[in-house]
Amino acid sequence: MKEAQARAQEVLRQAKATKSYQEFGLLAEKVSDDDYRVNMGDHKLVELAKLPPEIVKAAHALKPGEVSDMIVAGNNYTLFRLNVHVAAGKTRLEAIKQQLRSDLQKQKYEQLRAELNKRLQKNAKVEVL
Repeated sequence: MKEAQARAQEVLRQAKATKSYQEFGLLAEKVSDDDYRVNMGDHKLVELAKLPPEIVKAAHALKPGEVSDMIVAGNNYTLFRLNVHVAAGKTRLEAIKQQLRSDLQKQKYEQLRAELNKRLQKNAKVEVL
C-alpha cells in the first residue's frame, strides 16, 4: 500500500505540472491503470449521478483546466483534470440533430452486426486442419 501511495504522489506531481489537455492525456496513457488510458484518460461528459461522491466533491471545487488532488476511492488512488463544467439543461433539436442521427446510425449498425455475428456463429461449422 505504501508503494502505491508513493507512486500516486509521484503521478500527482507530474499531473500538476501538465499545462494542457494533451500533456495530461499523454501522462494518463502512460501511467493509468483504468480502461480509459487508451483514450488519453478522457471520460467525455459524465453525469454526476454516475460518479463516486469523492469525485463529485472534488470536481465542484475545481475550475476548468485544473487537476484535482489525490483522491482515494475504494482501493484506488485517482486524480483527474476537469475539462469543462456543463450545466444541466435543454438543447434545441436543431443543435444536436446531426450528432443524434449519426449516433443512432452507429447504434443500429452495431446491433445488426452483432445479430449477424450470432447467426453466423450459430450456423457455422469450423474445421481445424
